[in-house]
Amino acid sequence: MSLQTAVIGIVQLIIAIILAVIAPCIGFYVLGKITKGIEEEKEIARGNTA
Repeated sequence: MSLQTAVIGIVQLIIAIILAVIAPCIGFYVLGKITKGIEEEKEIARGNTA
């Protein structure tokens, strides 16, 4: 395996890790905007799993 191939693999790994961290953050942000006015934690505590 050449050095260039190893560097490309490491860069791809770093990009994948960054995307894996950013994607849930974006998802929670969008969910918060869509369900504005609904407090999800309180609904789950009340037994509403829908």
